[in-house]
Amino acid sequence: MIVILPTGMPFCQLIIGCSAQKYLICAAESPDRLIQRTGHGQYVETHDGQHYHSFLMGRPISGPNGKGRFCPLGWKIGIESCVWGADDWHYLETGGSLLREAVAGLIDVAPEVPARIEYCFDGLPDDFQWLRTS
Repeated sequence: MIVILPTGMPFCQLIIGCSAQKYLICAAESPDRLIQRTGHGQYVETHDGQHYHSFLMGRPISGPNGKGRFCPLGWKIGIESCVWGADDWHYLETGGSLLREAVAGLIDVAPEVPARIEYCFDGLPDDFQWLRTS
């Protein structure tokens, strides 16, 4: 399945990093940064039009002898604020490909109360089918 983003760009181009810069997020050339080993992620747009990119990452710590950098705590999930460039490519809000250690969260956002839906299970309702495409 290919999802077309609001800009008309296929979603798969964003995921594999085929942007005007080689990668959207990359810390490979900055080994001392707190956030390392960034992986694939997902474009997110909030209800009020803000753009973010969620991604997998590691936070390395020193080894037992104080040497090396290891990620024994497993994968973590990060999020970074993004913008759409004039060339219709996705970029980090701060420019470049290095992540901030903290991103301001959404404030004063009250979640919408979901409508109550009752299902009749004579068959599997469309809401429970996979893949969800709507």
